[in-house]
Amino acid sequence: HTLAVLAREISVRGAIAEVERQLGGVEWPADFAVNRFQTLKALGWAKAMQGDYFNAFRYLKQASAVAQSDSWKVVAACDRAYLARCLGEHRWSRAELDEAEQLANNVDWPSTQGEERMGLLLLAELFSGIDASCSAMYLARYRQLGELASPLHHGHDARLDAFAEYSAGVVELALGEKKRGLALLRSALETFNRFGYDFRAARCLLAEYKATGNASLL
Repeated sequence: HTLAVLAREISVRGAIAEVERQLGGVEWPADFAVNRFQTLKALGWAKAMQGDYFNAFRYLKQASAVAQSDSWKVVAACDRAYLARCLGEHRWSRAELDEAEQLANNVDWPSTQGEERMGLLLLAELFSGIDASCSAMYLARYRQLGELASPLHHGHDARLDAFAEYSAGVVELALGEKKRGLALLRSALETFNRFGYDFRAARCLLAEYKATGNASLL
C-alpha cells in the first residue's frame, strides 16, 4: 500500500512493477480492506502517469470491485470520470460521473470519517464546469462534515489538507470566488512542493493560470 501510493506521487524506478508482482500473492484481511482499495486506486493513477490508460481504468475498476462501501465506490467512479475527461472522452466521463452521483445519494455522509469523504469534493470539482449550483451543494456538504480523520494516517496529515484545498480551490474559482480559490490553490501548491508531488503541483499551477492568465505559471 505504501509503495503504491509513493509510486503514484513520484517516480520510483521499478516500484510499479514490484507492486504488481506483490499483489498476486497477497492475502488481504478484512480489516485491511481500505488499504487494498487504496493500493489498487494508487496503482491505477501510477499507470495513468505512465500513459498506460487501459490498465489505469482496469485498476480503478478493480478498486470499485473491492470497495467495502458506496462512499469508496464514489471516489473510484470520480477518478474514472476525471481520467476519461482528461482523455477527451466526455460522454464516457459523464457516464462515470452519473454513477458516482447515484452512489453518493445512498451514502450516509455524516457517518464517514476517513478519506472517503473526499468523494464529495471530487463530485464538486467534476461538476464545477457543468453545473455550478450542484458543485456548490457538494462543496457545502463536505464542509458541513467537519474535520477529516483518516485511519490510514497517524495524526494530522498535511497532504490530506492539500488534496482538499486543491479541489475546493477549483470549485471556488468556478463559483466566481477568485480570491478564496487562489488562496486555496497556493496553499495546496506549497504542500505539494514540500513533499515533491510534482504532478499535483502542476495541476495547481495550471488551475491558477486558467484563472489569472499569468503565462509565467506555465
